[in-house]
Formats: sequence, structure tokens, C-alpha cells
Amino acid sequence: MPELVEFYFNVKTKIHDADPWWDSDEEESFSWSESLKLAKGGEQQTKIKEFEVDTEVLLRLHLTFVVLIDGRVTTTVRWEFYEGDKNGKELKSTEITEPHSVARGVKAVITSIQKNGDDEGDWFNLDVEVVNETPPPVPTSEIKEKVYQRSSITVPSSTSEPVLDVSGTIYKKWKQNSWLGYPISIESSCPDGIGKFAHFSNGSVFQVPGNGTVEVHGSIREKWAETGWETGVLGYPLTDELDTPLGNGRLTNFQGGSIIWSGNTGAHVVKEDIRNRWMQMAFKDVGFPEEDEVEGTDTSIRQKFQKGEFVRQGNNLEFKARSIAPIITSHHTIVIPG
Repeated sequence: MPELVEFYFNVKTKIHDADPWWDSDEEESFSWSESLKLAKGGEQQTKIKEFEVDTEVLLRLHLTFVVLIDGRVTTTVRWEFYEGDKNGKELKSTEITEPHSVARGVKAVITSIQKNGDDEGDWFNLDVEVVNETPPPVPTSEIKEKVYQRSSITVPSSTSEPVLDVSGTIYKKWKQNSWLGYPISIESSCPDGIGKFAHFSNGSVFQVPGNGTVEVHGSIREKWAETGWETGVLGYPLTDELDTPLGNGRLTNFQGGSIIWSGNTGAHVVKEDIRNRWMQMAFKDVGFPEEDEVEGTDTSIRQKFQKGEFVRQGNNLEFKARSIAPIITSHHTIVIPG
């Protein structure tokens, strides 16, 4: 009898349905967790689930799991993005990942992406985590409310985490954005002693003195963490995640600039002066940032965008549009016999 391997997975996704005709967008977050038992040596199983927003856009996920002879769990993720209405939907984009193996006793995020679903401003982010250990969690549909010392937070009914106290404006922010999930840290003071924060399963909430309380999540949160959180060059966040001018990307403003994300270019840090100039210019002439700032060979600071680059030399800042190479065609003289 082959030995069975028990493991589980967690999926989190946020889907944005843009409607430029009516100037109204819909956005919804979903989660999906299940446990499986498969035999070592190649037993395979595929799990399929659909997530739909406003009957107009639909994300279909195919997760294929195989348990190898050494107990590793190999996972392949395939996603399909559809758009339409209740009478039918058209496939707009699809992708399949390379297989990713997770050793026994290891927890790993095997997929973490943000993608444009189509060319009309619809997008989604997707995180898939595989935990190759037991016992598995209760599916997210089975929940109860656990009463904390000064607040109530919804958590999985089988969770064994200690009481995590979240209160005040951070708690109120969570109530407005329950898709953040349950807390995975206690409410704490920031290392600089100025602000407070709490981490949740789908993001973080920061209380900034003099600026209220904001949430940070997804690729923008990951990029901010790379810079050193609030003690880095960007400082504290000043806004929740916002739409970019044409609605086909996202940004969060910080004390020292912004992090700007699009499905095609990813998340990049943009300092305050470049951000302000970018906001003032016609978006179609600049596009999204393709990289963080880099130091030029002439002591200038440069940052590439899709349509050109900003160059800062001392106090002078200018945008240099990317030149388009001319198309050279051959000309032939046709002689018609007389």
C-alpha cells in the first residue's frame, strides 16, 4: 500500500473589473483553501475553482498536484481569464506555470503574480501557497468569530493561534477592508516609535500620526518591504492603494514618493518629484515605470518609463521621450513594356 502524503494549499486572489463606459469599477477579493491526501510515487489530482465579479469577469484556476516518491509535492497552476455577461464569456488570456516542488515540512508561495486580464483595464492578483505538512486547516468556508480583548476578528474556526489584539483605528480599518483576512501579528509600535501596525493574512494596516490609518497589500507591499518599510527611503504610506490616471494600474503614495504598479511592468518606486511630473503629463505619452531609479554614468539619476525616461541632474528634471526608429522601405521602379 503506497504511503499517503497529506498537505494543503491556500489561494488568495483579488479581481478588478473596469467599466470605462459607465465610469464604475468593481473589485472583489476571494480565498480558497483545501487539504489533500495523495500517494507517493506519482498520484495526481487537479482542483478547479472559478471566481466571478459582477457576472462580467471570471477567473478560472486549475491546480494540478503530484506527490513524488520522496514526498515532495509538485504543483502546476493554470489560470484563464474570461469576460462577458450572463449569456456567455470569452477567453481573454491564459497562462500555465512551470511545475514547482515543495519538500516535506516546507511552506512555500509557489505563485505570486499580478496580471492584466485584458486590454480594457481588468486585472487580478493571485497568490498560491502550498504547505507540505499536516494537519491541514479547516476550509475557509467554515469560520466563526473569535472575540479579542478589545475587538472581534473573523478567523478560521480551527485556528490555534493565540489571541492577537487589534484595536482602535487599525481595527476600524480592518472592518472597512475585511478582505485583509485575520491578523497574523499583534498590534505593535513601529521600530521608529512613531506609528503602529498590524499584519494580516492578505496585507498590513499602518497607523500614521497626523495622517490616519492606511492599508498596504500585494506587490506594492512587497516592494515597500524591500525598501525597508517605514524606515526606508519612502517613509510611511499616506494613502490606500489607488487607481492610476487611466485606471489600468495601481499606486500607493508614501512620504517620500510612490510605488506604481501595472500588470506589464510590475511595481516600482518613483520619487516625489518624478511622481508629480508624471501625474502632470499626459499619461499616454509617458506610460508606467519599467525600473526603479538608477545612477547614470554622468552623476545623473535616471528612471525608465514605457515611453521614455526621466533624467534628474542636480535640481533639473526633464523627460526624454523614447525615439522611434524610422521604418525604411524599398522602392522599385516597375517598367511596363510598350
